[in-house]
Amino acid sequence: MRGRPFEKASAVFNKKDDYFIIAYRYRINIQDGEHDRGEEYLILDDDFKLHYFEKKRIYFADNEKSSFIEVKPIDDYYKFFIDNDFINVFEKSLSKDSDLDFSGEIWDRTWLAKCLLNKNVKLNRELEEALYDEKYKLTLILGFLDFANEYINFEHGTNSDFEIDFCKEKKNKSYLRFEENNFEQITDNMEHYLINKIRYFLFGDKKIKNNYGIVSDKLSRKLYLMIDCIFIDKPNAIYNHNEGGWSNLTIFDYKDSYYILNLRENN
Repeated sequence: MRGRPFEKASAVFNKKDDYFIIAYRYRINIQDGEHDRGEEYLILDDDFKLHYFEKKRIYFADNEKSSFIEVKPIDDYYKFFIDNDFINVFEKSLSKDSDLDFSGEIWDRTWLAKCLLNKNVKLNRELEEALYDEKYKLTLILGFLDFANEYINFEHGTNSDFEIDFCKEKKNKSYLRFEENNFEQITDNMEHYLINKIRYFLFGDKKIKNNYGIVSDKLSRKLYLMIDCIFIDKPNAIYNHNEGGWSNLTIFDYKDSYYILNLRENN
């Protein structure tokens, strides 16, 4: 689906070509005093940022919806449909709600860039950096882990030292030897596997909640998304490895390197 706003919407819709419309939604629960805006369409602007527009404010150059599929957002007062070519913009978002116009985290921009490349669209500089700047992504992960390590050791309050770490090492310099029996290849759903593993290590059986939902689930998913968006292509393989004592590794075999998530407890 393609189109453009009727009016000049600031400086972000200046191209002569029509723009990608990647999703649309409409309210199914209208509370007293709320205004039903009807269908709203999510359009990519000149800078590949997302904006919702009411249907009456859009000129449709192509109104074909056969590639759109319904997904179930967490904000279940909406019916929400997304172009299957952009499905991961929703599936790889943190909250999986329909407010994708507010999705500006590094994993959001990475997956949008991937989807656009699959449609042979030339990326702008910002999206190229979001996709390819691995150093920045690793810095974000390590910053998040600084917080996670402070939290887990404060929460446990024992003599044990808990640490969660993430690193990259070249295969030709790695100490890992995969002929050992205690390397288990992960063939199940990697997202489900890794989020559960992170959640249990950080929070155990606790569910930490606030007014916006289950924080422990969201933080675990956030770390998964940070790691996942490093890989432009699918990793060759993913392994689980118990290193001895209480040190558990998740190893991503990707191109010429191993990316290693280490969950460790030192007595």
